[in-house]
Amino acid sequence: MKKFITEKKLLLEKIFEKASTETTEKSFSGITKYIERTLWDDYKIQLSHKTFETYYKTIVEKEKDYNIKSIILDELSKFLSYEDFKEFCQNLPEDLLDKKSDIKIEINGEPKNSLSDKFSNVIINITNSPVFNLPEFISKHSNSFGLIGILLVTGFLFKKNDFFNNYKEAEINDKSAVGNTQVNSKPIRFANISENEITNKGMAEVLPRKKECMYWNGEFYEEVFCDELIAGKEIIALNKETELLRKITRPDTLTIENALGKVWYVKSNRRVEFFTYHGIHPENGKTLREATAYMIEKYAKK
Repeated sequence: MKKFITEKKLLLEKIFEKASTETTEKSFSGITKYIERTLWDDYKIQLSHKTFETYYKTIVEKEKDYNIKSIILDELSKFLSYEDFKEFCQNLPEDLLDKKSDIKIEINGEPKNSLSDKFSNVIINITNSPVFNLPEFISKHSNSFGLIGILLVTGFLFKKNDFFNNYKEAEINDKSAVGNTQVNSKPIRFANISENEITNKGMAEVLPRKKECMYWNGEFYEEVFCDELIAGKEIIALNKETELLRKITRPDTLTIENALGKVWYVKSNRRVEFFTYHGIHPENGKTLREATAYMIEKYAKK
């Protein structure tokens, strides 16, 4: 459901809006508790208010994706009187789903609304033997090109000189313009970056990669690059709150003294698993419930 970010955001907003008009509660927590009660009383759907709060804060407030199982989206759609999430999406106006953020750009003081506007007025001519000093050229034309223009010029120059044809590593020495002092910069490493990536995207791709996604490895969420492929695992957007969720592999160490109010559980197929944080089970999508003294005493020691 990663691709339905806008639809999930609208679903949560409409649920919260509807609940806020039906209850006298005014606080965020009070409204989400009303949603929890209504889902159970009217539809026999069990979803804790804590879980809904996690969905809402991540997707609506932080505008980040969150992996919500299809069955849960179907159940939430019932709160708005839809049969399932598919029917909810089919009834959304197209103008709500076609929200594209424009990049604000100014060229010579004239505002532009999109990249296409910008590039349509930029013409770059590269001769066979360009003879100019790159730092000086960029300095003189920085007001005309802006950041994107500089990156484009840099990308074209790298391609023209076949900079990456035979090297994976390059050391660039820069001579300062003051006196005859020579300053040697540190080696710049471009491992695993193709020439096409540099010329098509400019120098933006040279920045260090960040692990902005994660997957459940059976015990905890492990950070990975978003383009990684891990057999049998679903890669989802990184969520620092969800990262707090860990499976307790030694439940026999739990006691009422050290676990009550600090541990959550789920019971499935006559088996009880304990976790360090609230939310949903990463594998079966069931809502985690706060462990009671009874559950700790009966199942933690097994």
